[in-house]
Order: sequence, then structure tokens, then C-alpha cells
Amino acid sequence: MRHIITIIAALFAAVTVQAQLSVETLGVIRHQGITQGEDYGAAVGVGYNLNKTVKLGVRVVSYSNDDWRGGIVDEASALVTAKLISLGKLNLSAVGGADRDFAADEWGFSTGLRVDVPISKRVSLVAESRIRAWFAGEKDLISGIGLQLSF
Repeated sequence: MRHIITIIAALFAAVTVQAQLSVETLGVIRHQGITQGEDYGAAVGVGYNLNKTVKLGVRVVSYSNDDWRGGIVDEASALVTAKLISLGKLNLSAVGGADRDFAADEWGFSTGLRVDVPISKRVSLVAESRIRAWFAGEKDLISGIGLQLSF
């Protein structure tokens, strides 16, 4: 009997962890300044919900520069998202973290806002915009919109 209880507890824990994972895909725009123009790209991220409010995530971005002939991963981010308020189905969150630009060989930090709108139990429409400050002294803005799949 003890073994059956252990197996049931392990299965329950696996289902609980699995329900906390998410994958997102985003179309992104990097605004480098008023006179420097924009870069367009795509991002893929993985997230883990610590609780109902806080999520940890990792995201990689590839830009369409040189007709997508550059590196596979141009930037990477480690992000923390904290839910601020819920208005009906709309969730507003603060997001921030550390960023790495592999093309420019720079490190930076970012902060911004994110909006999640559930479409179904497992699918959400997401929009996010973050201001990034690089250690080299430059700043830019990255914005994206896409879908999040929760498991």
C-alpha cells in the first residue's frame, strides 16, 4: 500500500509541475531610437510559474537582419514576471530581467509591462514592451506580440 501512495504522490507532483510550464512565440520589434530605425524578428520563450503571481522565464530572439542569414540566436533574456492586476480576463504584469546581445557582445537589464488575455484554458494572447539599458550606455525598446501555450 505504501508503494501505491508513493506512486500516486509522484504522479500528482508531475502533473502539478507540468501545469506550471509555458511556451510562448512572439513577433518582436526592437526600437533603437528615433533616428536609427527598427529591427524585426521572432522570439521563443519558456516559462515556469512559481505561484499564481510570479513566473521565471528564458527567451531567445532572432532578428531578420541580412535576410535571416545572421546567427540563430541574436539575443537572450532571463526574465521575471509578476502579476500586478487582473481586470476580468485581462492580466497586467511587470516584467524585467537580464539581457544578452550576442551580436554586439553586450549585457544589460530591462523592465516593462506585459498584458495577457486568455483565449482558452491553455492559450493566451500576450503583448509586452520592455525598456533595456545596456552596460555600454545605450538604451532601446523591445516590443512583442504573440501566443503563450500553458501545459
